[in-house]
Amino acid sequence: MKTERLSPSQIMTLTSAAIMGVDILMVQNHMVSIAGRDGWIPLALGGILAGISGTIIYYLATLYPDKDLPQIMIHIGGKFLGRLLLIPGLMYMLLYTALSFRIFAQVLKVFLFDRTPIYAIVILMTLVTAYTVYQGIYVIGGVTDILFPLGKIIIVILILLSLIIADPSHIRPILFENTAQVVKAIIPGYQQFTGICIIGYILCYTQKDKGRFKWYLIAIGIAVVLYVALTIITIMVFSAPGVLSLIYPTLTLSKSIQFPTAFLERFESITAVLWIGIAFETIVMFFFASVRNFVAFFNVKEKYQKYLVFVHVPILITIALSVKLGHRILEIFELLKSAHSFYELFIFPLLVVITLIARKRRQSNEAR
Repeated sequence: MKTERLSPSQIMTLTSAAIMGVDILMVQNHMVSIAGRDGWIPLALGGILAGISGTIIYYLATLYPDKDLPQIMIHIGGKFLGRLLLIPGLMYMLLYTALSFRIFAQVLKVFLFDRTPIYAIVILMTLVTAYTVYQGIYVIGGVTDILFPLGKIIIVILILLSLIIADPSHIRPILFENTAQVVKAIIPGYQQFTGICIIGYILCYTQKDKGRFKWYLIAIGIAVVLYVALTIITIMVFSAPGVLSLIYPTLTLSKSIQFPTAFLERFESITAVLWIGIAFETIVMFFFASVRNFVAFFNVKEKYQKYLVFVHVPILITIALSVKLGHRILEIFELLKSAHSFYELFIFPLLVVITLIARKRRQSNEAR
């Protein structure tokens, strides 16, 4: 029996890492495209919805403390129906990981390695990530503990430095003849936080402590606050029409910061380098979740489970390089998150209800 466990505080770092990855470069563009200058409002409301949805997922995981999410689904639904319910999540984790590799490579090619082929970046990143996942969740937790503060600190610094060039008039008037669009954008806002489901994959590896839920809510809170603040400051700097013209507003924001001397002259390069760590955290978590999905789906024995990591490598590389046009990757990426958001909002409450009904019936039968 394994005695090693993740600490409750690592729920915060791992969950936050799963939420804030490649999305942090594009969240402003997506929200502004729907709600204009008020794009930060539905993002905040979507974050609240994510907190509610995340609480349901957390509660489901506590009902089966020794199982992770794919094992829970098969346990509840049975060998056939359970696997059927798992397929959408299985496909989402696999495709999200692969598309994240491709977006990661595109960003690095634009901002850092303009002469490096995309396939080289994708292959290298896939191999490094696969090695980390192969080492297991406890190594992933240790790596995330190191990268987590660096990534979040650079985001805070970026927001604070951008205040110098921000124009508050770009976000005013708030909700002026725009309420319908704001409401329409709440679900897309929620889509930016679909990494909340990662708690279902890691809770069974965590020390049983009453404070776990607190750390989970803190993780969601960190993501919501940073996403909303980053969106507000980006709109104030570029205006809503300006944000729509930017593919990666966060990195463009870092380029707009000017220093009077040569010190930190290339702040966007520092941001891009530290963003590598942010993206790496997220991709590792989704890669790990994808492996766990396949383990449960095919009922792979424990001694063979690690080999599924290597099976993933050629599949992920092939998917990442299969779409030739870069802008199509971003469209597919948003469509994928949209589909999974509706799946997530439906399937997990349903599983909780089924579990509670089954347990109530079992208790009634035992009482007779």
